[in-house]
Amino acid sequence: ARFDIYDNPDWAKGYDIVIHDECSADVKEMPYVQRILDAHKAGVPAINLHCAMHCYRTGTNDWFEYLGLQSSGHGPQKPIDIAFVAPEHPVVKGFA
Repeated sequence: ARFDIYDNPDWAKGYDIVIHDECSADVKEMPYVQRILDAHKAGVPAINLHCAMHCYRTGTNDWFEYLGLQSSGHGPQKPIDIAFVAPEHPVVKGFA
């Protein structure tokens, strides 16, 4: 899936945070992906949900470097340990 909002270089202007939940594994156009990444490189934080982990397989590592991991497929479906590095941050405050 492609989203028209990402055609605008200023797509993230005015947002405090972006939640990525798109499922766009077949989108490979680097200018499009780079516009998404540029907003985050400029400081707009993001939360990336499940599908976003599998997106933008452009043949580069750009998306996966942004995520901090490379997801090439589903492994065993087991509980995932989560550690909150900033437990008082407003995004996660009160989470356990």
